[in-house]
Amino acid sequence: ISRSRNSASATASWTPRRSIRPTRRHTSASSCRCVFSRPLLVSALQLQGFRNLEPTVFRPGARLNVLAGENGHGKTNLLEAIYLVGTLRSFRTSHSADLIRFGEAQAELRARVQQQGTEHLYELRLAGTRKQTRLDGKVPRSALEYFGGLHVVLFAPEDLQLPRGS
Repeated sequence: ISRSRNSASATASWTPRRSIRPTRRHTSASSCRCVFSRPLLVSALQLQGFRNLEPTVFRPGARLNVLAGENGHGKTNLLEAIYLVGTLRSFRTSHSADLIRFGEAQAELRARVQQQGTEHLYELRLAGTRKQTRLDGKVPRSALEYFGGLHVVLFAPEDLQLPRGS
């Protein structure tokens, strides 16, 4: 919208722009620099007071990890914890209080993340509706500082409903 100095009326102008269509080069996962040029490894995940999990230290392997167990034993909770530390939100609930183990006042999550030879410690404390974050033991000055090096992608069974048309 442009406004004339001598007039109080506003006029809208629209200029069509060239459409940018994705090419194979832009859509191929193998060509994405953010994924493959800077591999990320969660070397340890420490949980206390989180959902139904006992105090836990999970040290995933560098390559493939398989979580197996009976229903309700915490496999999805473990994945949710990783997602929560990386995004500061749950993919299962919008209420932070639901993430705190029944009978506990707070939950604490810590993730040691290695990237390009550097290790960072991401910490999250949940108390009621409050979330407190720390990065390498310090309160981050901005969200960019906290999220800058940790990228999380979730693929859950619910994501299959879209292609199926459900």
